Amino acid sequence: MLLGKLTLLSWLVASSCVVASEQFKIGVSIHFGTNWDSYGDVFPSIQNLGFNSFRDEVFWHRLESTVGTREFPASLADLNRAVDNSKRLNVIPLIILNYGNKAFQDGDLPTTDVAIEAFTKYALFVDRYFGDKVSSYEVWNEWNIGLGSPRRPRTLGRPDDYVRLLKSVSQALRRERTSVEIVAGAIEGLDDRWVDGFISSGGLSWSDAISVHPYVLQKARNNLPETSIEWLDMLHKKVAAASPGRAMPVYVTEIGWPTNRGQYGVAEDEAAAYYARYVLLARARDWVKGVWWYTLLDSGNDESNKEHRFGIVRRDGGYKPMGYVAKYINPLLNSASFKELNIGSGVRGVIVEEKRRTRCFVWAERKIDEPKVTIDAGKIAAATGFVMGRPGSISEIAVGGSPIEIVEDSGVWKVRSVVELARLVTKDAK
Repeated sequence: MLLGKLTLLSWLVASSCVVASEQFKIGVSIHFGTNWDSYGDVFPSIQNLGFNSFRDEVFWHRLESTVGTREFPASLADLNRAVDNSKRLNVIPLIILNYGNKAFQDGDLPTTDVAIEAFTKYALFVDRYFGDKVSSYEVWNEWNIGLGSPRRPRTLGRPDDYVRLLKSVSQALRRERTSVEIVAGAIEGLDDRWVDGFISSGGLSWSDAISVHPYVLQKARNNLPETSIEWLDMLHKKVAAASPGRAMPVYVTEIGWPTNRGQYGVAEDEAAAYYARYVLLARARDWVKGVWWYTLLDSGNDESNKEHRFGIVRRDGGYKPMGYVAKYINPLLNSASFKELNIGSGVRGVIVEEKRRTRCFVWAERKIDEPKVTIDAGKIAAATGFVMGRPGSISEIAVGGSPIEIVEDSGVWKVRSVVELARLVTKDAK
């Protein structure tokens, strides 16, 4: 950790700009597939907060309660409505094909030829049902930790079995529609061994994008956004080495920090700061094509249960500070170019270049209640072209774990907390 001033020689500029014509997906998890959420609670917030995608699921067992007979139940009316309205509202659905059916392997992960064939038929049914209203499907959710397995302990999913399932689904869907996007992996945690197995089993051949859930909640001291981002960098190197000449997109289809009381929970302002840090760093990597935050709404009333407190929006409909930050940051993601600033010694930043102005977001790689670092404003000027020396300008800047936004106007610098600024400019968000 840096405790004093940084020298100009330590300033490093890294990364590149995303191609302007390619839309970056900034999405959020919702739960129509489990009937936890309702349309009226969800879609106004998705639009108001500036998300352009949502991620939800369609359980196999709900569509095929009798073997060979598949139908979309009335209980999924909200999911139907969301998909039907998505194009008109400029929101992209990402639909998960997942979990077992008790008629096959007692509902466990489908690994036999018979179960894989049946799962593939279910996947085809879903694709035919939605048609061109859905262009992206994610195959299973967190297979690597056995999510969906009814056994206790769960059956942990092997990568080679997953690739067999993926290959079957991918071939079938692509025969129907060559334009369909197959998103593969949904890998929970920083699971290097499973990633290696997925690649060595040929998983990339049947994927249009690889998806991960690089949570760092259990890392205690290092449960910071940058820990997760650094793992993404390593993942990208592995994928690039395994598929030379092919630009394989990486999707972060789940990431988040819960605001529960007790183990794994962080303060609401901390979660807001982490949202800004994570999304800005991800956007500055041209191979990260989308981030879906987990999740839109708090899912329960137990303040000590982390699973009940991942939401951006509280149970009463009010926004957490994270909501205001999302509303402030999200519109920038497809209207500007992004370049990462690696100042070194634990200080990070991103330059956001819009048509008419440049913003610089800077923070220390630490928790928000830890001591701040003092940096020389000249480093910001050198990297951004900001003018110094006018009355009202500054020579040093104190940087902590909560990002600050720096904007220069005719030599006068405005330095403001992103969390506080977001609260101010989006106070009428609801």
